[in-house]
Amino acid sequence: MLAYHYATVPRLADARGLQPVVKVDVHEEPYAVPLASNVDRFFDTYSRYLESLVAEPDYEELGPAVRTFPWQVPELIARDLPLVEMLQAGRFDFLMPKNEETRSWVAMILGAA
Repeated sequence: MLAYHYATVPRLADARGLQPVVKVDVHEEPYAVPLASNVDRFFDTYSRYLESLVAEPDYEELGPAVRTFPWQVPELIARDLPLVEMLQAGRFDFLMPKNEETRSWVAMILGAA
């Protein structure tokens, strides 16, 4: 069984009722990281990830370990401008871990936007 799941965050719904999507990791210390501003954007980003993954030269040998989602695709997540705006405003701060890895990853998203 996976130690992580994808979920929506009703508390952060926009005026149209669209909820952002997060990856929830419950393995040790539960936390969540933002992935998309809504479900449609999540599927768009994830499909772009899969396309980039299979294009990697080492994909046949290493599989998904070649490029992990979401940590190694901040440039894809940065395409979701409403999500970037939510990150800039600190809307996800209550969910995200307070560690250097996460801060660095968010900085890469913001830098790629």
